[in-house]
Amino acid sequence: MVTRPLQLTDLPHLRGILDNTQNFTVEEVDVAMELLHECVDDPETSYRTLIIMDEAVRGYICFGRTPMTDHTFDLYWIVVQAGQQGRGIGRKLYAAMEDAVRNDGGKLIRIETSSSEGYDATQAFYGRLGFDELSRVRDFYRAGDDLITYIRYL
Repeated sequence: MVTRPLQLTDLPHLRGILDNTQNFTVEEVDVAMELLHECVDDPETSYRTLIIMDEAVRGYICFGRTPMTDHTFDLYWIVVQAGQQGRGIGRKLYAAMEDAVRNDGGKLIRIETSSSEGYDATQAFYGRLGFDELSRVRDFYRAGDDLITYIRYL
C-alpha cells in the first residue's frame, strides 16, 4: 500500500467510500467532502489530506495544524473503505500523518469524536494508537451523544 497526497481524481472514490461508511450522516459526508475539495482547490489551506491505495483508493486521513498553536495538530477525518477495516490500513494512514506532523514540528495531536455506539470501534482504535481521553462534553451533538476529545503527545 502507498500513501500520497490527495489529488482531484481521488474525490469521486473518496465520496463513494464516505457514502458507504455507515457511521456518517449525509451532513457529515457533505462536511468531509467540503474539506477534501478545499484541500484540492486551495494550496494555501491549513488542511492536509493523504490517501492510501493499492489497486484502488482504500481510505484517507485529513489533518492540520490547530490555529493559533505552535505545535498542535488536529486529526479531522480518518476513513477506511467498508470491508477493509481491521487490515492495518488506518494504522498506516495514521503513521503517515504522524510522520508529516513530526516533520512540521508537531508535538501534540488532538481528535474530537462522537460517543455514539457507531463510534465504539473508532474509540478503541484511538486507544490502540496511544491516545488518551482528555475530556467529554455531555450531550454535545444531541441528547446522549457526547463530544470526546483525545490527545497524544509525540
